[in-house]
Amino acid sequence: MAEDLAVDINDEEEIPTFRHQAHALPILLLVLLTAWLRIPTIGEGLPFFDREDEAHHFNRVVRMVQSGDFNPHYFHKPSLHFYLRMPVVAASFLWSVREGHIKKIQEIVTKDSFGIGDYSFTASHPGIVKWNRALSVLLLIGSIILTYIITVRLTNAPYLGILAGALFSVSPNAYLYSTTIGVDIVVTFFCLATVATTLFSLPAERARSWLFALASVLAGLAISSKYNALPIAIVPLLAALLSPGFTIQRTLTSIGGVVFGFLLGSPYILVELPLFLNHFAYEIWHYGVAGHVGNQAQPGAEQALFYLKWLLSEGLGPVGGALALFGVLSLAAGGQQDSGRRVSGVIALAFPLLFIVLMIFQKANFTRNMLVVVPYLAIFSAITVDWLLSTRIPLRRTFALLLSFLALLFPLASTSQLRSASISKTDTRLTLLDKVGCSREHTICAGELWLSTIQAEKLGCRESALSNVSVSSLIEQGVERVIVPLWLAQPFEKSEYFSQKGFIQGMDQKTRIISNPSIVIYDLKHELLEADALTKFLQDHRTEASRLELHMDSPDLCEVSSARSASEQHCWITSRLTDIRTHGSKEKTFIVGSPWDSQRLHLFDDGGQLIQSIDFEKTPEAKFTLLPERTYSLIASLVRSPKFAGLSSDSRFLAAQMQISREDS
Repeated sequence: MAEDLAVDINDEEEIPTFRHQAHALPILLLVLLTAWLRIPTIGEGLPFFDREDEAHHFNRVVRMVQSGDFNPHYFHKPSLHFYLRMPVVAASFLWSVREGHIKKIQEIVTKDSFGIGDYSFTASHPGIVKWNRALSVLLLIGSIILTYIITVRLTNAPYLGILAGALFSVSPNAYLYSTTIGVDIVVTFFCLATVATTLFSLPAERARSWLFALASVLAGLAISSKYNALPIAIVPLLAALLSPGFTIQRTLTSIGGVVFGFLLGSPYILVELPLFLNHFAYEIWHYGVAGHVGNQAQPGAEQALFYLKWLLSEGLGPVGGALALFGVLSLAAGGQQDSGRRVSGVIALAFPLLFIVLMIFQKANFTRNMLVVVPYLAIFSAITVDWLLSTRIPLRRTFALLLSFLALLFPLASTSQLRSASISKTDTRLTLLDKVGCSREHTICAGELWLSTIQAEKLGCRESALSNVSVSSLIEQGVERVIVPLWLAQPFEKSEYFSQKGFIQGMDQKTRIISNPSIVIYDLKHELLEADALTKFLQDHRTEASRLELHMDSPDLCEVSSARSASEQHCWITSRLTDIRTHGSKEKTFIVGSPWDSQRLHLFDDGGQLIQSIDFEKTPEAKFTLLPERTYSLIASLVRSPKFAGLSSDSRFLAAQMQISREDS
């Protein structure tokens, strides 16, 4: 039979010694279980972020490391989370340098004009993300060990510690939210550390006063991890008020320690007080007044019912949830036999109960917020089993074992399915390279796909927004292939100038966070590149041609731009249709060449009459004679990148080059 619900705070002999070898094996088993479940999640979905908050947190902490600015200039969340992860970003960066993946910290991409809030939702260096997720796993393991310690402290039964720790480990909610780059596992760890330290500080001896002060600071650090952890401040305060040897000094220490810990974790709140107040006010309004579409319910009974359903499903499952509810009622009823045990029960119950009440009276209901109470609910489940063993019910041991087995079975089954899904998870964007290879043609990848810069380079494409771009303008630019999500495919599907080259099945509809989208590849029909067809198309569908100003009497023939680098003496044609405006006093002859052997050029005067055609398959270079103060139109069949064609490192998209012949220079 298990011991009483809590150890007597004045009985030193009943206090478990956690340095004893008897606890090593249970803790090792819990660590192994957690590692088996969580290791696959470290690389889940990468290089893509499937969770908006994770992308925001990762990009923000990387920017802080890149700038060296410890002021986050952001207080929708407290700052401790960022400070804990900054050293991990620095260490993982140096590791990536050693592996040859990166040279400078600024190479980590954090911005993407296509991403939500201009954040990058694709990791340019997934290894750095994995290191930060590994920190979350370590915090989870620490949280599970603390769950074991608190349970044993309350029950004096290591096997119940294993039950509580295992319930926490296999919880689907814990699986979903504990290993991402976010604040929830951080606040969970510090809240558990606060309760555990407070329980060990309860004996009134002076030697333990430092533990009480530490518990108060840990409570402040918990609040500095997430604002809604504010109820944790009650834990050291209750210990000061209810434990033997009550003094005003201990009460003030509990309050002062919390304030100190909070400011220690978020010191720039004092510097940015107006910004902090505005951001904190927004969070109060968001959760309590506005709610969040898809994640909200009316505060009170409706919200309580929502969280009850969560507890019996994603939280701990039907059996574990029912055991947790009975454990809460048992502790709330004060079933302990002496004052010391009642104090321990109150300490264990206070934070999760107040937190749940706080969440019930909010309008928004993100279930990730409930991660912080999952370990306490697991502890309460173990306490119910302990109570059952203390009764005189026949076959109580068999009944307790059966309940424990069922309590673990339901969440473990759900979490195992989630784990299998994590291992087998793929994304259509990862199969693109195998499907189409590296293109030497002028390829555009829709920016709306949220590809990484490395992926785009491997595919040989440039990223561009295709939501509001006409097909004709892309053809004018020289595009030969487009890669688009299915929801942007209609203009190309209807176009007589593009044909479908390939299709990768995924999710057909656009989602807020792009994940596993259906992708369509379209190629420009080759017959359009024939001289007459291309000329007719560009003349009939002219939108806004590129413009090249040629200063024929100047040493700088054209301005430094994509058409000419500072070291070049020639000018580049960079699109299929270019209007050339000449400036000068007399006609000049130009030597014209192209990197592309199959290039064809057609020069027209301002009246649309063809002046000259060049086929570079027949001649490596040719000459144009242009008159001053005239406007010409030049049509090119190909506009490609030397970099993607394997000719040089020049990533510009180029058609032909022009320079004044030596005779006229």
